[in-house]
Amino acid sequence: MDRKIFVVILVVGIAATFVGFYLISDTVGLLNRSLKATATVTELKYNSDGLASPVLQFSNDQGFIVTTKLNEAQKPPAYAVGDKVEIIYDENNPNNVRVNSLFGIWLAPTLMSILGVVFLSTGFIQYWGSRQWA
Repeated sequence: MDRKIFVVILVVGIAATFVGFYLISDTVGLLNRSLKATATVTELKYNSDGLASPVLQFSNDQGFIVTTKLNEAQKPPAYAVGDKVEIIYDENNPNNVRVNSLFGIWLAPTLMSILGVVFLSTGFIQYWGSRQWA
């Protein structure tokens, strides 16, 4: 294989690893300053691909009603209008909401980190392995 391909894989691995570690850091920060609440799904917003994002409404710690859309979309929808959802939200930015579950909190950081490590390892092994046998 062309050595340039290995360099591209290595660069993608480095970028994905940094993004993964950023997402982990962001998630840990959110967990340190988050509050729990029970939200109600008030609406489902569909994008052009037919994926549904739930719109949630909850009361924050100061009693204000907050309405926000989750940054996740699924087909079929994971929630129906009227469903109750346990969430965590940033006390400084109540629109920064995640579903209070292992999947809802850690999926993106974990997948991006694993993807980064796989690409990084593959690129490293292939690039330096090809230099050794060239």
